Amino acid sequence: MHIEEGAVLVVGDSSKTTSQEQNNNESSLRKRKTTGSHRTKSIWKSAQAESVTPVQEQVFLTMTLRKLDRALTGTKSRNTSYEFMALAVMLVLIYSAGSLSQESFNTETFVSLSFNQVILIGVWLFVANLVTSVFKESKFIELLYWMVVYLPLLSIVADFVFFRGDRPIPIITILLVVAEVTAVTLFLCIYYVYPSVISSAWFRRNGRVSFFFGVRSVSNWTMTYKRKKGRCGFGSRQTCKYSGETNEQGEPHGFGRWFDDAFDGEVLTGSWRNGIPVAPFVSRKYGNGDAFRAVRVAYVKASDDVFDGAKWWPTNELPMQIGMASVECSVSGSFYNELPRAENMFEPRPYEITTSIQELLSDLPHIHEQASLQTLYIRSDDPRGVQVENHVYAANGRTVQEVDEIRIKVKKGRSLHSRESIIQEFMPISPCFGEEKIMVRHDKSTEDSDGDDDNWNVERAVQSYQKGSSAVDVENQNSVDSHDQAGIKTKVANFILEVNGWIPSNSKDVLVFVPGFNCSLKEALENFGQLIAMTKLDSHVHPILYNWPCGQVLTYHSASRASLSDRNLENFCKFLKGLQHAGVKNVHLMSHSMGVQTLVGSMVDKLDGSRSECSMCFHLAADCDDVKPDEASSADSKVDEESLLLCRTITLLNPDFPLVPFQEHAFRSIRRICKTVTVVGDKNDGALFFSQTVNGLAVRYGYRQPYELLPNDGNKKSLKELLTVGKCIDSLYFSEDVAERRGVVGHDYLRFRENAPILLREEAHGKLWMDLDVIDTTGLDTNIADIRHSAYNLNPSLLRDLEELVSTGKRAIDRSLLYREGNVFSYCNAPSFVSM
Repeated sequence: MHIEEGAVLVVGDSSKTTSQEQNNNESSLRKRKTTGSHRTKSIWKSAQAESVTPVQEQVFLTMTLRKLDRALTGTKSRNTSYEFMALAVMLVLIYSAGSLSQESFNTETFVSLSFNQVILIGVWLFVANLVTSVFKESKFIELLYWMVVYLPLLSIVADFVFFRGDRPIPIITILLVVAEVTAVTLFLCIYYVYPSVISSAWFRRNGRVSFFFGVRSVSNWTMTYKRKKGRCGFGSRQTCKYSGETNEQGEPHGFGRWFDDAFDGEVLTGSWRNGIPVAPFVSRKYGNGDAFRAVRVAYVKASDDVFDGAKWWPTNELPMQIGMASVECSVSGSFYNELPRAENMFEPRPYEITTSIQELLSDLPHIHEQASLQTLYIRSDDPRGVQVENHVYAANGRTVQEVDEIRIKVKKGRSLHSRESIIQEFMPISPCFGEEKIMVRHDKSTEDSDGDDDNWNVERAVQSYQKGSSAVDVENQNSVDSHDQAGIKTKVANFILEVNGWIPSNSKDVLVFVPGFNCSLKEALENFGQLIAMTKLDSHVHPILYNWPCGQVLTYHSASRASLSDRNLENFCKFLKGLQHAGVKNVHLMSHSMGVQTLVGSMVDKLDGSRSECSMCFHLAADCDDVKPDEASSADSKVDEESLLLCRTITLLNPDFPLVPFQEHAFRSIRRICKTVTVVGDKNDGALFFSQTVNGLAVRYGYRQPYELLPNDGNKKSLKELLTVGKCIDSLYFSEDVAERRGVVGHDYLRFRENAPILLREEAHGKLWMDLDVIDTTGLDTNIADIRHSAYNLNPSLLRDLEELVSTGKRAIDRSLLYREGNVFSYCNAPSFVSM
């Protein structure tokens, strides 16, 4: 296939029509519009045959229901206390003005509010503020505003303007009741009756979708329909279209793009399954640009809870299961009340150590390696040898190797040998949106072009379009960036790094997340999915959630015991062994709140001082020097060293873990397997304040805790509050007695080695700081709820830092944080009320 210079190839539909055919189609459409404005029931089938196919109808209805869900649930609202204060002032003025009678006006006397009127205003304001505050993120908020705020206000105004409130049963009261009933009826029709009708099986039959929405076909998979355009438009026709892969039934299946140019229309690019969009995909509203993203999150279910709820009494007697969830989240613009939303992609399956994790990893989307072509991380701080990110040594397949030198070869992107790799070369890092055409321009002056380049250019453009790119400019094959018609830059790799003696590793990093207390599996997936969607972590790691029996509010201590029960620790160990069988090498461990008790408690040494079963699944940290020789030899005899996991990072988010046990034995156990331990905490954490009070009183009066959480005897007798790690972030150091008793002085890997120019003067006062990074979020106020316990998936500073931590493994001193003292860091972030 040959394309002349400057030629334009329009790719969008599988059936191409000439200009004459398009004119004929347009004239036939005009004729259909002008004839028969009143349709009868007999036209259902003819409308279906003349306009769109049943498959197109179903896809159109699916995308329409997505728009309807967003419209009905609404967006996250802001605090309305100031609006209610303004309404209170307005009511005072209204009552005062209404109380002015003709006689009082003549005598120049201003009649004030009566006592009953003051009580009425106070009660109304209290109820209105309470109701709308509780339901401000519910779809009932619009109804409540009308019933509690707007209609009562209008009735008060009308009562004093027209009736003066002097009748025993004012007419305005009857009108108010009628208006309230009408509001409830309209609400039920709009929010329940209408969605139920258009989503029913009855509505999907016999062309009813085409008739109701006026859907007409312009060409294959390009349709128009009747819809308001903008917020004040009336009856204009909009265009929607799908382009991409389909299955045998003609349904969108695979990679495709949906385009709808209505104000509330959606532009969605990503994965489809039998006509329904499934994760992963990215989407935006055409009118205002609100952005959404859906990600896949694998999970291991080690509890008896149902998907969307937690049992009051936590148990895990049933066998473990695995599953895959699709989590759709708002990521930019307005955040919608219906999101994040987690849904099962398939029914949970029984967990098998040898095969289950491999199944999950195969179902997760492929990790894009585009950035690694131009960026390569080589680590040389491991005494066992050198590591090259995502590579293994070719001679023996190991990730760490003692070598004298590493040579890197740079290859230009044009020297790729396969057609698939050249197509992959021009794939954008993130899907972009723009015009519906693709321009393919061939430069005949390219020095290294051959006779087959023309076909490759067209194929690359077509396949790139099918994968979501709006336009691809291949005029200059060696350019680093190319631009599409909409002016959006598409990154192109113009060179590739190749390491001599090393080959790419087939295994991927895994990020294990353990959620906190009173968090159902669905809620945990939504929180974790929001973290993944707001970052690019899924470009570096495979996310897997470990679900444990987390209990409910009134079963706090039961959930704490369940987190460290033999059954739960055994399940967590099976999960880690499953990672080993799947060939996973690098693991990142992350946990929130009480989930830290499962994560850290599973690594705590046994009573005889030997490592726990979970700890034995990991390599020792490179700088660890306190393992007994007999323990090391027995470990080598039990498990193959090459199958051990390498723990890259351990991140504890607002950890609900007692401070004293953490100092006594827990920190040493986790530091033994990981060099990069991070604690994210807040001194004003309300949930941990509750935990300290409840646990402190319980321990004070004889409550028996698991060994991993057991404080020393002096703490039992003297403290009423059992201090937690996440709240006492300035106390993560070894005191003199602990350092002497636990042998900290003789092991430098346990002590924080400060790289800042300021020396550690606190050591003179008996403080030996733990070798971990403490991130203090007390000064943050953006996207942090009043309880200040769960900001890890929304706060922008924390999100960027967690992404950098997991992606690079850098310590806090090497990241973009403000160093304070000891091992404590904080973010450079101005409060939300400060502006320049």
